[in-house]
Amino acid sequence: MKKIGLLLLVIGAVAAIAGFKPDLLASLKISLPDSIKAVYLQVSGLIVALLGIIIALGKKRAKQGAEVPIYQGNKIIGYRR
Repeated sequence: MKKIGLLLLVIGAVAAIAGFKPDLLASLKISLPDSIKAVYLQVSGLIVALLGIIIALGKKRAKQGAEVPIYQGNKIIGYRR
């Protein structure tokens, strides 16, 4: 998931920067329809970049559950997951 998050971060950052500097798209030989305004490109790029950060730094889940002791009277006789 970290690689996907970093990829989204890069794509979002390029889109946001392209919204601020339209000549960047021309240098990358990427053409967009005229109906897409720079503001839409900036906002969508920032949202995608934020989503990439959230995915890249996401919460890591434990692979194994916590072990719970098994009691027989006051004595621990084993552990269970």
